[in-house]
Amino acid sequence: MRLARTWLPLAALALIASAAHADDKDTKKKKADAPAAEAKAPSASGAKVDPKGITGISPFMDKLSKGQKLMIARDFPGAIAAFREAVTEDPKNAIGHLYLGSAQLQKGDLGEADASLQTALRNVGPDDAVRAKISFALADLHERQRKWDDAKGAWDTYQKDADRPKAKGFPDTGKERRAAIDKWLEAERAAGPVKARIAAREKEHEASAAKDAQKDADANDKKKRK
Repeated sequence: MRLARTWLPLAALALIASAAHADDKDTKKKKADAPAAEAKAPSASGAKVDPKGITGISPFMDKLSKGQKLMIARDFPGAIAAFREAVTEDPKNAIGHLYLGSAQLQKGDLGEADASLQTALRNVGPDDAVRAKISFALADLHERQRKWDDAKGAWDTYQKDADRPKAKGFPDTGKERRAAIDKWLEAERAAGPVKARIAAREKEHEASAAKDAQKDADANDKKKRK
C-alpha cells in the first residue's frame, strides 16, 4: 500500500506553493492600501519578512517555508519544529496544522500526527482544496495504523472531498485505495489457514528438537556415570 505514502509529500509541495502564491497576492494588495514599513523580524527561510505581511512574507509563511525546505531534505524533526513555530504564529490556520501532521506522519509519530490533522480539520473552514488534503492525510494515517475500517471510511471521505469542483483532488484515488485494502484483507483471510498450518508445524518441529536434545543430554549423562 505505497500509493498514499508516496503521494502525500507531493501534495504538501503543491499546497505550500499555492499558499505562498495566495499570500503573495494578498501582500501586493495590501501594499497598495497601506504605508510601506521596514521588515524587522528575523527570517527563518531567507525571505524578507514583515510581521504585518505587507512589505514581505508573514512570519507564518516564513516558518512554513522553512519547514517545507526541511521536509524536502527529509529532516523531519527540523521540519516539525519549524511547523510548530508556524502554528504558534497562526493557530487557527489549518495549513500549519496540516503540514505539522504531515511531517509527524513521515517521521512515524502517528499519535501526534492524528492530533495535528484533527486540529487542521477543525480549522479548515470552507477551503475545499485544503480539506481534501487533510482527508487524504488522515486516510494515509489510518492505513499506517492498520486501522482498516477507519482507513476505508477515511478514503470514502477523501473521495467525496476530492470530488468537489474547487478541491482539485483525485477522487479515484480514494476508490482505488479502498479496493486495495479490501483485496489485501481478503488475501489475509485466505492465508489464515495456511499460516496456522505453518505455525503448527514449526511448533511440532521445536517440540521434536527439544525432545531430541533431551535424549542426547540423557545419553551424555549415562556415559559420564560409567
